[in-house]
Amino acid sequence: MQEKQAVELSKMAVKAGAAGIIATNTTIDYSLVKNPEAIGGISGAVLKEKAFKIFEAVAKELYGKTILISVGGIDSAEEAYKRIKAGASLVQVLSAIVFHGPTLIRNINIGLIELLKADGYENITEAIGADRK
Repeated sequence: MQEKQAVELSKMAVKAGAAGIIATNTTIDYSLVKNPEAIGGISGAVLKEKAFKIFEAVAKELYGKTILISVGGIDSAEEAYKRIKAGASLVQVLSAIVFHGPTLIRNINIGLIELLKADGYENITEAIGADRK
């Protein structure tokens, strides 16, 4: 899916009453990996750049109009924070837990606290959409 398509679908969903948008999830863009098997969806780190581009496009249009949730390739506090500052109220981590283990969540939370302090924020809500303001 291209950014423009994602934006249009998301706008239609919000107009129809969706309480929020999850952008993105798995992809079937097999060009992201070498020698893929054309079955099932691709997720995880390989999806990080594409997922962020789509999220950023959706956030430019819908930040402040609905809840935005960013998914895809989030494997560190820095990546989660990038998504939050771009407009995500929530982020989802899944594939990275398989590769980094359950302590990843704790590490992301600790890292987020440090990143928030470094930027002078007292609360994570102050950082949500900071790059959109």
